[in-house]
Amino acid sequence: MDLLIFRTKLFLRVLSVATLLLVSAPNLALEPSGISLGSGWGIYPSVTYGVIEDSNPYRQDSDGAESATVTKIRPEVEVKLDTGVGLYGVNYWMEQGAYSTNANDNYTDQLLELEGRRSFGRRIEGVSSIAYKLGHDSRGAGVDEGVVALEDVFYPDKFRELSFKAALEYGADASTLGVQGYTSVLDKNYLNNFDRGTADREYVDQTVGAIGYLYVSPITDALVEVRRSRIDYQSPNQVAQDKEGVINTYFIGGRWDVSGKTTGSIKIGQTNRLFDSKQIETNESFSWEVALEWSPKAYSVVSLETSRGSKETSGPGVFVMSDDLNIIWSHSYSVFFSMELEVGYENDDYYSDSDIQREDEIFSFGGKVIYSPSRSMDLGFNMGREVRSSDLEGLDYNKFLMGIELSLAI
Repeated sequence: MDLLIFRTKLFLRVLSVATLLLVSAPNLALEPSGISLGSGWGIYPSVTYGVIEDSNPYRQDSDGAESATVTKIRPEVEVKLDTGVGLYGVNYWMEQGAYSTNANDNYTDQLLELEGRRSFGRRIEGVSSIAYKLGHDSRGAGVDEGVVALEDVFYPDKFRELSFKAALEYGADASTLGVQGYTSVLDKNYLNNFDRGTADREYVDQTVGAIGYLYVSPITDALVEVRRSRIDYQSPNQVAQDKEGVINTYFIGGRWDVSGKTTGSIKIGQTNRLFDSKQIETNESFSWEVALEWSPKAYSVVSLETSRGSKETSGPGVFVMSDDLNIIWSHSYSVFFSMELEVGYENDDYYSDSDIQREDEIFSFGGKVIYSPSRSMDLGFNMGREVRSSDLEGLDYNKFLMGIELSLAI
């Protein structure tokens, strides 16, 4: 009965807001042109305002779930420079969120990113980016989960991330051989809740890798990839030091591009996680990375991404072996209306040494309908559901979300 009342109130609220916002003169779908500053410079400001009704924002089991209204506003500005041989950009956004249930959950996230892409002749192209982010893990999604997140934690986990990425690719279209080298660094530090264990989650990830391409046909290349990541944790505590080590990944596969129809890549291989501690055994796991896009019509696109690999744990165990699958279908019915459907699945195995101490399965699905009365405006209606099943008691949850979002750009 409570869920029925929740959905009825939400439907009436969304309907009333939509009635006010849909009074607008039709034009074309959102295609902001920005503000030209001359000499290749342009500025692209935008702002998004949204209201979301979340039936279980703290990811509690059925006995402890409570609903909340989350109001968000996100201004963003991007500055671009196109020199003909290079494209450079500076992007900044800030998102503020307010919870109806507890003001302690309110947040302000920010991101500042500088990126560039440049061609060095016909065969060499380089890309790089550097970013600084202030973010948060909401209560129930950080170090503490389940009922503990409500009883013992008063603020979301706040963190900062400094990251750098760079890649250099050599090879022209239809050349017999091509090669790409890349590197990245991620430095993650927490700003609060140190007594709850966030200090043991601070780490630096340094990655280097190389991909070799072999021409097979005008639309297909075979590939081989080698990747090495060094993980160092900042805390001297044993629980953090046990996670330090090296991740080696080896892939073979291919990529293809059928213009106007389908593009993608498939990589399969093995991931070896070796730990500095002699007490923890090396983990060897089958891995893959698949990304494809299929466009049966110009106005309809289906994309699929799936992967399996090692990632850092939010608390339990020394690492997580994660499988994920995400499918998105985007379809435009006209210049005014479009929709997007998404289905997701994730399986997380939390390892303590060679044994799995926890296993989670997360299913999600949702949809979004977008009304675009002009080039500079989008009005979106969202609905989704997320369900987690865990073999640890008290960590199962089920949440339902509905919301409305208005985006304006120049």
